[in-house]
Amino acid sequence: MENNIKKIINKIPNNQKKEKGLVSFKVIQEIDKIILEYKENINDSRDRLLSIFGLFQSLFVGIDAMYDLSYVFKDKNFININRNKTLRDLKFIRNDIVGHPTNRVYEDNSIGFCSLNLEKTTKKNIFYTLITFQNQNVLREEKEFDILNIINEYMREKNLFISELANISNLSKNSNIKSLLYQFSNDRNLINLEKLTEAITKNYNLIHNNRYLWRCNLIKKLLQFDFESFSTSNVNYFINFQISKLFRMIFNDNIFTFQIPENINHIKSELIIDENTKRIILDITHPLFHKTILSISSNIKTEESKNFFSTILNIKDEEVLFSVLSSIIK
Repeated sequence: MENNIKKIINKIPNNQKKEKGLVSFKVIQEIDKIILEYKENINDSRDRLLSIFGLFQSLFVGIDAMYDLSYVFKDKNFININRNKTLRDLKFIRNDIVGHPTNRVYEDNSIGFCSLNLEKTTKKNIFYTLITFQNQNVLREEKEFDILNIINEYMREKNLFISELANISNLSKNSNIKSLLYQFSNDRNLINLEKLTEAITKNYNLIHNNRYLWRCNLIKKLLQFDFESFSTSNVNYFINFQISKLFRMIFNDNIFTFQIPENINHIKSELIIDENTKRIILDITHPLFHKTILSISSNIKTEESKNFFSTILNIKDEEVLFSVLSSIIK
């Protein structure tokens, strides 16, 4: 597999992209060795803090290298690490304890501090206190993470990503995805969606839940979800928004057009938010999610839009909530 990926990268005509791809792949391999060494010495406490700090920084770099390698192939859709909760936690842990423990600035410009619990922390588990502030009140949150679980999740995602890249040279050139996508957009049912999903899986040699299959799964959830508190036009809009994302991912084109219901147009005009706030809202597990939602809710002026936004926030399924929120703030 290693040689196959190198052969694929070496066929890239652009020298800068070729070298970036080779370096990115080499970095991923080097981090495999760092992980192996960490696990071999996991019971040796003499270099505990140095090893933990080095590991978290290495995993962070490894994720960046995977994204860089995917961009070399002009397709970030082969990777979907942001949907892995454990690896999303990794980003916050690394920034808390390695990056900025004495001046943790969050996306909403609030400040936090991180205090590592040296008595409890081992190479297997990390413990720390996150100190933040709300209305001049000091908030202390105790954090605990299983380091081996983080390593295992990283390796699982990395191995799946590398496996799919190894198959990239076998992609189908004669795909019926476009016709199936149009067929599904005109007749949205689970059977047509399954045909589309199978065609995408076959065309891209997919073996795990990357962005293509994840987007298909979002649409499936929307089709199956009980939207009893929403109008038919709203539900159609939520689904159409995700279909348009698929068109853009596969064909790099906004050729799928659809109408925006009047009430959604209203709330879009009232939800004026910056890019940092968008990133928080579109990560439901983000530590600042609930605080941010309360903040932007207070900016909604009309009663109709307030009620509509409140109804959205009552959705319990996280992926459905993500789908609906993304469709009204993007």
